[in-house]
Amino acid sequence: MRVAIFSHTPLEYFGGGEVTAILLANWMAREGGEVEFLSEAGYAGPRRVPAEEVRAQLDPRVRLGTVPFDDRKWAGFPSIWRSTLPAVGRLTGNDANLMLLPTVPDRRYLLELYDRRVPVMFLLHSLTLDQPFRLRRKILWNELLHHLSLYSLRRLPSNPRLLYQILNDRAETLLRAHGAAPEQVRLIPTGIDFARYEVREDGGRFRVAFVGRIEEPWKGIDLLRATVERTLARAPGAVEFVLMGSGPDGEPLGAWAKGLPGVRYRGFVPFEEKVAELASASVMLSTSGAEPYGLSSVEGLASGLPLVATATAGSTYLLRQDPVFGRAGPFSAAGLADLLLGYRREWARDPGRYLAERGSRREHARALFDLPQMFPRYAQCLRDLTAPAGAGPGAATRGGRTPEPGRG
Repeated sequence: MRVAIFSHTPLEYFGGGEVTAILLANWMAREGGEVEFLSEAGYAGPRRVPAEEVRAQLDPRVRLGTVPFDDRKWAGFPSIWRSTLPAVGRLTGNDANLMLLPTVPDRRYLLELYDRRVPVMFLLHSLTLDQPFRLRRKILWNELLHHLSLYSLRRLPSNPRLLYQILNDRAETLLRAHGAAPEQVRLIPTGIDFARYEVREDGGRFRVAFVGRIEEPWKGIDLLRATVERTLARAPGAVEFVLMGSGPDGEPLGAWAKGLPGVRYRGFVPFEEKVAELASASVMLSTSGAEPYGLSSVEGLASGLPLVATATAGSTYLLRQDPVFGRAGPFSAAGLADLLLGYRREWARDPGRYLAERGSRREHARALFDLPQMFPRYAQCLRDLTAPAGAGPGAATRGGRTPEPGRG
């Protein structure tokens, strides 16, 4: 099978979507596929890991290529959608194409794919609706663009060769409400390799871990600081915080952390060090203002950590899968601090039991989010994309959607 994977950001950006793209590319190459990864040649945004590190993580059989910048216009004006998309002609020779995009492409592009019968699955890993009326201008603008992009689907002919993969049920509702046929929408949560994570004793210290891009307002860095301060002020005993991640707001966060005892800001850390920090932590904190899924939250679950998170679409989706996974709170420091201190009380009452519950939580999460749970769902999508014209979707997706972990 010949497959192209296009990402609107290069793999060096190394967010959740890019990590997933690496996993998929390697899996398809191992299965004997001819895989090419494409990204925009003129990308000028942040790159969080060196190109050689990404190359080392990719199966050597995966080819890397680029797509030239294409300034797509609508009636002479710049499109609200990202301009660069692979020319449809470059996709026609492939058995399947995966496109990692923040929004649904413009209608002209979808119609061209439809007319030329090009098999494409859009990985819409940014599509979400989190804070519709909160006064955060960047998030409101981002969600407006997401909504506008969905109008490309209105009255579009149903096409089994166009699939839309998303990460949470709120995004599924949005797609179907705007005209995507039920069999075109696939909810496939991203998995991780649980064998690389572990649970260790905490050494008698209650420690809160935060992992994420240090950028306000997307990851709620202002809320993170307020939550840390509120927790420290109200805690009946010692609480430690370890904050990991890099981004444009990393320098002020580091300067702030130096003035608080028990708070460490580590910046970007190598994978092995991150795993070690999570293994001996006590709870995972997510303060995101917008979160379609939360791959770092799944890493916390793989380390047995309960998740305390803002009520974003991705975090609430994860927490609904099993009551032992944690608790969602409001977008307020007081509410999140209350939840953290609740876990500290549980830990202080019986540290041994708390450790045992971490081990049990890890096994619950492993049954849902380990990599072997993810790949068969993508395999079914690829089978559906390459099915003969007129054939219906596979048995795993007939009658609706790909089953959620633990629900089908």
